[in-house]
Amino acid sequence: MITKDKLVQRVADKMFSRANKGIIKYGNTMEQTKKSKKEWLIEAQQEALDMAVYLEKCIENENENEKILNESYGGTI
Repeated sequence: MITKDKLVQRVADKMFSRANKGIIKYGNTMEQTKKSKKEWLIEAQQEALDMAVYLEKCIENENENEKILNESYGGTI
């Protein structure tokens, strides 16, 4: 897939790479994976919960960085 939008292309490239790694690791494609609707929902929920933790960590890091900058520059940033 090729697009003029570099951000979209990077995301697509990562998806292709991730799909290929999954095929190698699990020996099948997502399309071939047999799970019930409930199992897919639980899988998605677990991924979303992981994402929430990653986002919280990034926010925490940004808050710490802002605090350090504000202390360093006398609260002018």
